[in-house]
Amino acid sequence: MLASLLFATVAIPLNHWSGRPLPAWPGAWPLVNILFVAPVLEELLFRGASWGYLRSAGVSTPRTVLLCSVGFALLHLPGWALASSGPLLVPIASVLLLGAARSWGHSLLAPMLLHAMNNAVDLEVWRFIP
Repeated sequence: MLASLLFATVAIPLNHWSGRPLPAWPGAWPLVNILFVAPVLEELLFRGASWGYLRSAGVSTPRTVLLCSVGFALLHLPGWALASSGPLLVPIASVLLLGAARSWGHSLLAPMLLHAMNNAVDLEVWRFIP
């Protein structure tokens, strides 16, 4: 499952934005992976385990949002760097939004849903990028 997560978050965007077509996969597993598995696992890691550790260590909520967002951004940086022809404002804003949703909602449900919706929009956008 970790290999699938890495593939969904790094290899697919790298392959696409380097000009190569997305590979044809059997069945619906890639969509399930990108729309459900990756958002759940990434949010459990960054805004679940990491968040819980930092908060229990006495780190303030704003600093926890920032630190978890940096970790999340570092995982996604290769795809974002290749996808963006301009500033990385949209990805940075979306990462901070996920952290804010975790903080305000006191739950992982909101960031998981926002993450899945963001991935769905990305998939739709990829269809129209030559």
